[in-house]
Amino acid sequence: MVRKIIKIFLFNSSFIYFSLSQLPINSTCSSTYQCITNQSLICSSTTNPPSCQCSNGSWYNSTTCTSQFLSGSTCTNSLQCDSTLLLTCNLTAGICTCNESSYIWDGTQCVIRRTIGGACSSDGQCLASQNLICPTSGVWNSTCACPTNYYWNTTNSLCVLQKLWNETCESSYECYGGGNLSCELSSALNTTICDCASKFY
Repeated sequence: MVRKIIKIFLFNSSFIYFSLSQLPINSTCSSTYQCITNQSLICSSTTNPPSCQCSNGSWYNSTTCTSQFLSGSTCTNSLQCDSTLLLTCNLTAGICTCNESSYIWDGTQCVIRRTIGGACSSDGQCLASQNLICPTSGVWNSTCACPTNYYWNTTNSLCVLQKLWNETCESSYECYGGGNLSCELSSALNTTICDCASKFY
């Protein structure tokens, strides 16, 4: 706790002074004036109850609030990285970066990677966790899509390998197109399987 001297002007042109105790970081507060202002602390309602904290875009370096780091900056914990840009600290690399499984750095901030059908200009903009790529030609040009010989599994929201001959299927797009397979009814198995398309029998 520190004490701050407050100067008040009176109507008779004189001044009075009084001492105001100010609170350190994490102290419960109801007004920013209660927090140590020369450390740039504010009374934040992001905690319950409100407490003295650094404002958005800054972190406490054990002495004062200072600006959070941008993408690529060295860090030791995520508090040091600019959370307003959705950056976190990659502890393995020791740098501020986006959560790479879901986000990509666009030069100014972390933006969410696109799912199937999302507009794209590079593979990195599509969700790798869904095995998506960004084709540069064809029907899916500049749109997040499954690679060749994969199909979109709606149940798992994931690109999976197309099925081979005699594997069960629900639709022809699940079957390996390079083998001229389609989803055909098998009377012997009483189900639909990937089989040679009728015109290839």
